[in-house]
Amino acid sequence: VLLGTTLDNLQEAEYAATHRGQTNWAGEHPLSDLDDVLHSLIHRIYEGSTHGEGGYTGYENAQYWCAGGPKKYEAPIAAAKAEWNNYEATTPTTGVLLLAKVYQELCQLALKNTPICVSRGIIAQAPTAEAAPTIDKTSTVTKPQQAKESDQHKRSRRGVSHSIIAGGGKFRDVFVPEGCWDPIAFCQLLLENDEEMKKNGGKEDTTTNTNHRRLLLQQELEYLTEKELELLAKHLLLSSSSF
Repeated sequence: VLLGTTLDNLQEAEYAATHRGQTNWAGEHPLSDLDDVLHSLIHRIYEGSTHGEGGYTGYENAQYWCAGGPKKYEAPIAAAKAEWNNYEATTPTTGVLLLAKVYQELCQLALKNTPICVSRGIIAQAPTAEAAPTIDKTSTVTKPQQAKESDQHKRSRRGVSHSIIAGGGKFRDVFVPEGCWDPIAFCQLLLENDEEMKKNGGKEDTTTNTNHRRLLLQQELEYLTEKELELLAKHLLLSSSSF
């Protein structure tokens, strides 16, 4: 479904998958925003910190697809809301508002039930204070001022910027508006949790406050993943005709 395959074109699809760049499959079977989100979830849930496609981890590939993959949206699909109307760059279209409902509801659940995850940035928050400006010795204008002048449509926006893979060994920046679900930060938190688990041999010791808090974090991450899938089924899969 995600790759546009049917019972009639399985052999063609398999050939395209094993001969990348040698067919027109991707162009003839463009993915919708829903497809991109589901593609991202597959990398995140089933691969995680394991290296896979392109030599990147599942989390890194999840970050790539949650922002439109080759469409290169300037913000993750899950962060779509009214601010999209003010973006000058290419923006998501197909089903994006319906997807926004899923992640707005997920934000509400997170705020109510997962305080540790929220404190770790899964809902984007604007920086509490701007970094001290640095001076470019070749100019009388500070670098922050230069950035604002060269990118004025971002001046009024508040949120968090992340660097994600862009394909071909390159990286690019994406922006998550304040108050939106941040799938990039969620992947990073999952990775950090995986690394902590590996240090402990995959076992949780609840005899200390630190380990107890780590166990609570693990439970919150599992809760949010479960609720994300439930909400997608509720709002999207049952409304597939919208896509």
